[in-house]
Amino acid sequence: MGYSYLNKNNYSRALKMFLDAISVIDNLSNNFSVLGAQYQAPDEFTDRTQTIEFQKMDKKARILQYLGILYGNYANYNQAIYSFRQALDLSTRTNNKIIQCITYITLGRIFLGNKQKDSALIAGKLSLKLAQDNNYNRYLGSIYLNLGREFIAKDSVSLGIKMIKIAIHHSYKENYLRGVVASSLLLSNLKHENSEMSRLDYLHQAFVEAIKLNSPDLLLRCYTSYNEYFKEKGIKDSIVKYQALIIKTNELLNRSRQDQEFQNIDFAEKIRQQDLIFIKSNFKRQLRWWSILITSILGFFSVFILYRNKKQNEIKASLLNERLRLSRELHDDLGANLSGISMYTHLAQSQFDAKDTSLKKSLDIIRESSSEMVNKLNEIVWLINPDQDHLSNLLDKINDYAVKLCKAKEVKYSFKSTLDLDEYHIPEHKRRNLYLILKEAINNALKYSEATTIDLKITTDKDSILFLLWDNGIGFDVATSGQGNGLRNIEKRAADVHAQVSIKSIKNQGTEILLTLPV
Repeated sequence: MGYSYLNKNNYSRALKMFLDAISVIDNLSNNFSVLGAQYQAPDEFTDRTQTIEFQKMDKKARILQYLGILYGNYANYNQAIYSFRQALDLSTRTNNKIIQCITYITLGRIFLGNKQKDSALIAGKLSLKLAQDNNYNRYLGSIYLNLGREFIAKDSVSLGIKMIKIAIHHSYKENYLRGVVASSLLLSNLKHENSEMSRLDYLHQAFVEAIKLNSPDLLLRCYTSYNEYFKEKGIKDSIVKYQALIIKTNELLNRSRQDQEFQNIDFAEKIRQQDLIFIKSNFKRQLRWWSILITSILGFFSVFILYRNKKQNEIKASLLNERLRLSRELHDDLGANLSGISMYTHLAQSQFDAKDTSLKKSLDIIRESSSEMVNKLNEIVWLINPDQDHLSNLLDKINDYAVKLCKAKEVKYSFKSTLDLDEYHIPEHKRRNLYLILKEAINNALKYSEATTIDLKITTDKDSILFLLWDNGIGFDVATSGQGNGLRNIEKRAADVHAQVSIKSIKNQGTEILLTLPV
């Protein structure tokens, strides 16, 4: 809309539209920045946002160019220069060379209007370099015309005329007839001897191109230049002729301006109607977005509550399963012992009453069963104790168990580890199964292998811990003995903790059990 008002010469309305446009772009940019910060956007979203931001910077730079032109039309040169410098800053950040080139062209004119001749010449040279480096040939006519004005302003008239002639050449080449008219009129107004064309020749050249363009404002400038030229020459008939043409053209322009004002009024009314439609549409859109937002928030909280309830139920189920497991273990491991103790207690009582010599044997059985029950109870308590979750705690327990049994059987036991065992944390369910697997394997070796040496070695491989148990016993046939309860228990417990078991045995050479536990 700002461009439309500018084309219709409604500068005040155009100025408001451009300022509003900049405000909208700034708000959109801020929204994208806030979104990126809040959600810690991934690389793809960040790259897309940066692209959008660059596009908005380019649009803002173009709007600032038009603002500079408008401020220049109002002779508010300081504000115009500020707008152009903002446009240059944005286009430099986005590396948009064409915006930089156009900005330097218009900035040079503003500097010249503000009597800043040196700054105007610098802007002109910068615009020329950008145009030549990037083949912006269509702007060369305007650039050389600016340079001509700037050199003339610094009293380098001959160099200025040279620049203006180059401007005419490029304007013809790019079919930029307004540039031809402006350059030719400038040369026609210079009181400077010229061997190629006279001032009147340049004036005729400008007039011919203005007629082609059918532009009343350019024709008025031509008539005015003709009138001034013939006044200098004292040719009265021509003076009268061109004064009449000036009056007639001014009347035409005034009527055109009046028509334009009426059109501006109609245009403003249309814009007002469009604004009302936009406001209503925007309200509906905002209402829709608020509805979506509220629905999304409610949906999020619903999902969150469901997820939390699910997790709480999983925790409850896990606790219940753990209680059931403990009750089974207490029943299986301690129940039988307690029943045996109870039975032998009654038997001992009877033997005592009858003064039976077997009383000592019954009391020994009660003592052994009680000790075994205490050991199993300590073992269960140790397995569920969260303070024992380091791998070092587990292996201390296993080594203590193995040393005692091997000593009783007169078997040599050794343990080696290449790991820092305290660095590894083993959850309770894994710790329990690992303990029972290694305990079962050591028991089997002592019970069946007739070994004289048992070795346990701990190493690591990528993301797994390797437990290698070896004995030098008589070995066994894995294919025929693989269905035993001991081996089945080892394989089942390994599967429960997602571990792998490999058993190798050679007759009269020993057995090797390798347990691979992912961590």
